[in-house]
Amino acid sequence: VSVVGSMSDSYNTKVYLAIQDMTGDRLDENIKLEMHCKAKEDMPAGIRAGSAYPPRQLSYDKETKTALFELTAPRMDWIAEHNEQRTLELSISSIQPGYHDIYYLDNDTLHFTATGLKDTTLKMDGDIPAPGQYFRKLEGTNGINLSSMGFDENGVFHTLFEIPEGIYFRTRYMDKDGYIFDTKEAASKNGNSETRLSYRDFIDANINANIESDGLPDYLRSTSDMDSIRSLTKDSKYFHYQNTWYIREKLPKEVNVNIAGSYALKPEILGEWNLETTVEVTPEYSLREQVTVFKDSVLTESRLSPLGLYAEYTNAQSFVGAVEITMKDGTVYNFPMLDHTMSASYTSDHKFCWYLDFANPYPTEENVYGLNQPLDITQVDKVTINGVEIPFDR
Repeated sequence: VSVVGSMSDSYNTKVYLAIQDMTGDRLDENIKLEMHCKAKEDMPAGIRAGSAYPPRQLSYDKETKTALFELTAPRMDWIAEHNEQRTLELSISSIQPGYHDIYYLDNDTLHFTATGLKDTTLKMDGDIPAPGQYFRKLEGTNGINLSSMGFDENGVFHTLFEIPEGIYFRTRYMDKDGYIFDTKEAASKNGNSETRLSYRDFIDANINANIESDGLPDYLRSTSDMDSIRSLTKDSKYFHYQNTWYIREKLPKEVNVNIAGSYALKPEILGEWNLETTVEVTPEYSLREQVTVFKDSVLTESRLSPLGLYAEYTNAQSFVGAVEITMKDGTVYNFPMLDHTMSASYTSDHKFCWYLDFANPYPTEENVYGLNQPLDITQVDKVTINGVEIPFDR
């Protein structure tokens, strides 16, 4: 595990990591890292530096068995106008190859309408529903299927998933105070004999109804009465999810079912990898003059860096506008500015501001744009917001 590069602008920090399997062939193009980073130096009041996004895998080289990742670590220096270099401490505790997330899968086997779910009581085998009472084949899940779903005689809602061989779930143990540990022994040594199996990856199903409500719908219990438990059967053939969220008799006849979750096709690699990197501050272009970008909204400050674009407006109510960057060679990069690609807020003098991360830390199937490397701002011909060209000092 090594750091191959890092850079920072006045808002954002990027660290590029390489992980190579020296002893086997365990890595692949679908790796999830569990890690944290923090600034080694003492930070001025009001400034923080830490990882806010999971590291994004950029590539995997099958020949060298090396995976490349990008870590985004926001830095709020633009609030206090500090912009010096710093050292980041990085800590990786889990490497999970073969990771799959079905949260963004959009097919009618995972999101569907069920009728009469509240009227049938499940047959139980101890604390677990008997298999095969609500079988449904799930597409895009590598063979995971819904086996049983419904309420028991005590009003607890259960879903039982059929798990084929070769599916892995990352397990952790939680003590009674809510602290998470890698092993049951470690959780017990913390002074708490009561431990509960906790899953970082799991499959579950929740139900909802098309009922308008100013607060919690009347079919949901109060948050203090909500509890959920996840478990694998001893033979690992089924994953069981149960919760006490719903008041059975108040549910309508027809409900919406949404199945989501994540799992892995390879075993988790646990360890402790600690690294340091000194982050250099990259040059930025600043706004040369104020410009009106939307009705009476005036762009009063903007900064362009290899990592992103910062913008600050007057008289704007959460207006962002599409960003287009044209390079000198004619290449055009379009950023539609969906909510999860930027950090938006208000300054102390009530100006609306946002930061567009060119890398798009949260790509989805509908939102795949984003750069896999820093932007060479010396080769930028022009930048527009809402079709208006932004004048930068260069």
